[in-house]
Amino acid sequence: MRIEEKKIICIICPLGCDIIVCGEVSKSATSKSDVSRKAGKIISIEGHKCKRGELYATDEFLAPLRIFTSSVRIIDADSPLLPVRSRDPIPKELLLQCVEQLRGVELQAPVGLYDVVIPNILGTGVDIIATASVPTHVKSSTLKNNT
Repeated sequence: MRIEEKKIICIICPLGCDIIVCGEVSKSATSKSDVSRKAGKIISIEGHKCKRGELYATDEFLAPLRIFTSSVRIIDADSPLLPVRSRDPIPKELLLQCVEQLRGVELQAPVGLYDVVIPNILGTGVDIIATASVPTHVKSSTLKNNT
């Protein structure tokens, strides 16, 4: 184990407290799903003005999580890209691996809002979902024939 000190700006409320966390950490990853989970303990937390800030700083120090956002290719749609995100936060250390996994994904329109694009990404238990509804592209020649 090693001692680390980290400055964290709390985002829980508008105060934006500057919190200093000092603790013992060591990586203890045994699989992709817990790669950012750190074994360790908090020695001290200073600068928070409420209990929620203390909890946020503890989580951010020991196991930071983020909502992953990106886009994937989609064919037969008006736009070539479909915006996607993780349904729940995932370990921060897996974000670049998520980008790599999405690189080759190509979907076929139509796609509905919140449709699962990739289930259980990287074994995290979190799905990547569509954040837009995209209908199939209607060719202009089809429209002219129907009028």
